[in-house]
Amino acid sequence: MAQPVTDGKGKSTGTVRDHYGSLARRGNTEYAAKVKGPGLPATLMPLWGWYQEISEGRSSGGMGPSVLTWGDVLAWQSVTGVTLNGWEVGMLFRMDAAVRAGITPA
Repeated sequence: MAQPVTDGKGKSTGTVRDHYGSLARRGNTEYAAKVKGPGLPATLMPLWGWYQEISEGRSSGGMGPSVLTWGDVLAWQSVTGVTLNGWEVGMLFRMDAAVRAGITPA
């Protein structure tokens, strides 16, 4: 939800999260749940945190965030010193697909 939102003239008006937060503060429970984040089991929370860190460093295309790449993961591992197992990387890619599916207009 860190994607910038722009007005019709290309000027940034905040992020999707900012807009959802504004709606949540006005009592919209649907958006309050979106701002709160996913209901993940405690064992997956580190993966979600890593996913968010990696996502902050990647570029976005004209239609939303770009697809998570092996290069993104390797660069993040190099900078942080964290070494991920294969199943963890696989989960990051599955998380990315789910997140992008949820924010990409149909």
